[in-house]
Amino acid sequence: MRDSQLQALPYGKETPAVRGLSAKKNADGTCSFVLSKKMKGRKSPLRLKLGVWPDVSIDQAEAKAARYRTFIDQGVDPRDHEVEVTRANEKQKAEKVRKAITLRQLHDEFMRNRMALERHTDSTRKSYHQVVPQVWEPFFDDPIHDITGPRLFDHYEYWVSQRISDRTGKPAVHQIKKGIRYLKAEFDFAIEQKEYIAKNPCDVFKKQITLQADESRNHLTIRETEELWEWLGKLLVPDANIEQWIKSRGISSRALNLHARVGFDLVALELLSGVRQVEARELGWDQVYLEKNHYQQEDAEGPFFKIKLSKQKRPFGIPITSQMKGVFERRKAARTNDYVFPSYRSPDLPLAEDRGAFQILKKLMPPEALRHSDKLNSNVLRHTFATTTFNLWKDLSLADMMTGHHSKHHHGVATHVYVHTLADNYREKFQEVNDVLTGSLPEEVRLRIQKEFEELETRLDAEGFEKSLEGVAAFRSSHGP
Repeated sequence: MRDSQLQALPYGKETPAVRGLSAKKNADGTCSFVLSKKMKGRKSPLRLKLGVWPDVSIDQAEAKAARYRTFIDQGVDPRDHEVEVTRANEKQKAEKVRKAITLRQLHDEFMRNRMALERHTDSTRKSYHQVVPQVWEPFFDDPIHDITGPRLFDHYEYWVSQRISDRTGKPAVHQIKKGIRYLKAEFDFAIEQKEYIAKNPCDVFKKQITLQADESRNHLTIRETEELWEWLGKLLVPDANIEQWIKSRGISSRALNLHARVGFDLVALELLSGVRQVEARELGWDQVYLEKNHYQQEDAEGPFFKIKLSKQKRPFGIPITSQMKGVFERRKAARTNDYVFPSYRSPDLPLAEDRGAFQILKKLMPPEALRHSDKLNSNVLRHTFATTTFNLWKDLSLADMMTGHHSKHHHGVATHVYVHTLADNYREKFQEVNDVLTGSLPEEVRLRIQKEFEELETRLDAEGFEKSLEGVAAFRSSHGP
């Protein structure tokens, strides 16, 4: 068979070449090479297209026909072989692409994924974008396949040896530990969702360092919550002597004005409900069902309020306990806008922060009454609520649910039940937690619970947090601010 023969071949005419190979003329002047050969076990011969002349030359067609005849003689359909070869090539290309993925590319993919799933708040996303490039800058353009545990640990040791805090004179480990936690999450994403790598190089830190900052002391004791609640009461409903007392502690009388009391009530609700600061601050009156006719219209059995979980972006219902009722009644009597905790500087907005209230409380509460005076904030109150819940019922999933946390125990919060039903289901348990936190239980019960908490503190001091209470450790490691 020659090129001149193919050129002269009439349209639709098929001419044989050698051993089952033929060429058939097409309407556009090209010729299709076709191999016909009988394969053992089949009644009719295989008819396989090998390419189109002139893109495929006669010599190339004959060489391909020879390979195909060999496969057919061996009982293999050449088309199946071609599919396997194509898959192998695609897999090889995909593996090459995976191995070329850099930490910078992984970071960008991770952040896009979290934004699409609404897994992070704005502040958390901002923290990721700042911390990961800063801490892991030397690795940012390296393929993630080349980033190993020993390399990461060497960088950690270099960081803590070179970066000394001006304030404490000690190694500045907070940022690098946060960077490790963030990097571990991004590598988990690379393993579980993208299948870029098989092992997380951050596992090297598991037995070497504690990544959670002071996680064994991230809550208040029962005595401390009672002290905090007592001071909130004094500041929210001051008597004739309280103003003189706070002046003696170097605090301005402005701490007792109506503006300041908004912050104290906000702190009180954070302690009693376990919600995040932003969730409490942005609570609107249209989300509070305090009066009987209001909550009955929602088919609820008692008063409740609903928030939008800042991380899960889902509604969540919380029963209003007897202690919470006082907070809402005071705020309602002093209402100035649509928010339960209004800003007096910006009349149409909620209170911007709770820091001012905590600063005053830390000055009033002596160190012997509050071991965590330098760490008193909304996150500590949230962990205190969760720890109290766990310690009362020894049920981690219950602590998760009552704090509105999306975890392995609950694949969605308030998705299968109505918000008011969720509040009613946990009404008694919220009330019991509030009674514990505020010292409102009968003395015998109060002393028993306080003793259990003190025994927990003793174990924390003697054994370390993770060893003494594995369940709570898991809760705290999974719960963000």
